[in-house]
Amino acid sequence: MDFLRQNDLRGRLLVFFDWGELVIFKLPGCPPSIDGRLDTCYSRELITAHWKFYNSEPIDQKILKVDEADLALLPVELAGTAQLAKRPGWEGGLL
Repeated sequence: MDFLRQNDLRGRLLVFFDWGELVIFKLPGCPPSIDGRLDTCYSRELITAHWKFYNSEPIDQKILKVDEADLALLPVELAGTAQLAKRPGWEGGLL
């Protein structure tokens, strides 16, 4: 998060749900794809799509619009993180 803030990076952020509230607080220019409020703010379909994405399972792009994300902040050990780095237009980096 420090890297994103220090480099003034902004945009739609594909994020691990545990980190969503911190993103809201520390990176107001990066709306997270999900956060820990889960059922309070997000549909069951979107929550399920995130878990599938994290596990590198097929998802419905109409529900979780991965290709519309500008940035990603994900744990490196997730299978979905490795798959995202292989997608066209994405560069994987460990910070």
